[in-house]
Amino acid sequence: MSEAFEVAWTGPDYSEDFIGVGIVGASGSAQWKNYTPTAEGSPLTLRAPAAPGDYVIKYFFNQENWPAFEVPLTVVEPQVSLTAPSEADVSQMIEVAWSGPNTPGDFVGIGRVGASGSGQWRNYTSTADGNPLQLMTPSEPGDYVIKYFLDQGNTPLFEIPITLREPEVSLTAPANAEVSTMIEVSWSGPNTPGDFIGIGVVGASGSAQWRNYAETSTGNPVQLLVPAKPGDYVIKYFLNQRNTPLLEEPISVTPASVTMEVPSVATGGAVIEIPWTGPNHSGDFVGIGVSGASGSAQWKSYAKTSDGSPAVLRVPTTGGDYVVKYFLDQRNTPVLTMPVSVTTPPATLNAPSDAASGSMIEVAWTGPNYDGDYIGIGKQGASGSGQWRTYGVTADGAVLTIALPDEPGDYLIQYFVSADRTAIAERALTIR
Repeated sequence: MSEAFEVAWTGPDYSEDFIGVGIVGASGSAQWKNYTPTAEGSPLTLRAPAAPGDYVIKYFFNQENWPAFEVPLTVVEPQVSLTAPSEADVSQMIEVAWSGPNTPGDFVGIGRVGASGSGQWRNYTSTADGNPLQLMTPSEPGDYVIKYFLDQGNTPLFEIPITLREPEVSLTAPANAEVSTMIEVSWSGPNTPGDFIGIGVVGASGSAQWRNYAETSTGNPVQLLVPAKPGDYVIKYFLNQRNTPLLEEPISVTPASVTMEVPSVATGGAVIEIPWTGPNHSGDFVGIGVSGASGSAQWKSYAKTSDGSPAVLRVPTTGGDYVVKYFLDQRNTPVLTMPVSVTTPPATLNAPSDAASGSMIEVAWTGPNYDGDYIGIGKQGASGSGQWRTYGVTADGAVLTIALPDEPGDYLIQYFVSADRTAIAERALTIR
């Protein structure tokens, strides 16, 4: 069965003639289970079918697939054997000794008793990988069979039973932990490559079962990061194969203790100090952003808690309702939020309303004069750096002399806060 053998032939060898093998008495395309074009020469190689029985080898003309000649062939079952343990733990590598035809693509597979189709092999190893071969047992306990499969049609030739049992597994972890802390989890288990200890919300399924995880190969106990949100969680031992959980232990995750002192009102662009207390995990930070913002828009500016308390924050320039938040580094999770009302800093500009292109004008200004603030002149409707074709820095005095662009048109003179390049005052200018 499934063996490749040589067939010597003579014939007209018309274009696309072929030699095929099929069951005695078959008609139509069933006359050739396998075939080889005569263009491959004489002798050619033909593969025997995967089932034993009486067959015929025929020379077919390509025109209407007409059989011109035939000879009989008896296909016999090959000698096949398998030797493997009768019991094993789930998700373990076992040795399987075998004998068989070892035709290219043959394999030994393990699957549930009574399974059909591709369900007959949850896992498999090619016979080309050696004898004995290494076969991974499935991740669920129960009654299985190990089978020798021909590559042709995935035909099973021989099988032996095996019973898979649950391995001994244990977990030891604290019953309570604060959000985003690192805890130790002691474990015992199979420790197959890729096994891991994970923590996830009670009742979660799929990959949501592990918000965070540590591979068992990293040692015992493992270091496991607690999720950033409080609630009821479970710690589970997972097999790498199909991420199968074997054992779980409950853990209650408690909120972090955090305080901040935030002013109720602040001036836009100013630097303020925020005294804080909190877990100060690596990467934690205090940020300020617009009320109701999400994602990274929650922090227009921020200060790492590792820089100490108080946190030094630059207030956004544009006035409005803002919030200051303490963020855990893990998933940038906010654990405390306090409101602050931001007022745009006042500013004025006094300058001519029209002037000649390329000339110099004087601009008198009032404003916050933060470090790096500047007065810029750019075309009306411009954005980005186009808003300041020419400029002068406020640090140079209350009256600035600024060169005008050479191109005539409608322009704006604007006071820019340097920290976020926000304009807080403007005056129209026509350049002739």
